[in-house]
Amino acid sequence: MPIDWGKLRGLTTQELTVKGGKKLKTYTFQVIIEPDEDVWRAYCPELEKRGGATWGYTQEEAEKNIREVLGMVLEYMLEKGYPIPQTPATALNGAALRSVAVTV
Repeated sequence: MPIDWGKLRGLTTQELTVKGGKKLKTYTFQVIIEPDEDVWRAYCPELEKRGGATWGYTQEEAEKNIREVLGMVLEYMLEKGYPIPQTPATALNGAALRSVAVTV
C-alpha cells in the first residue's frame, strides 16, 4: 500500500497501520533549503548534528533528498533508542523554514 505523501504534509505526528500490521509514525520537521554556490543546501536544524543535511542541484531535488536523509536518520535514532526531537525549530538568521513530513 503506497503512502500518499501529499496527505501527510503538515501533520505533526500520526500513526498508520500498513499491510502486514507494521506500524509507521509520521514526524514533521522544519528544514531550511537555501542556495549554496551552484547547488541548494537542505538541512534540519534539529537533526543536523546527527546527519540531517544534504544538497541538490535544484530546490526540488534538495527537498527530495532531505526527506530521504531524514528518514534514514530517524530510522537509525529509533533503532538505537535515541529520543526524537519534538520541538519545532525557529528561523535562523531570517532563513525560511519549510515543513517536511517523514514516515518511518
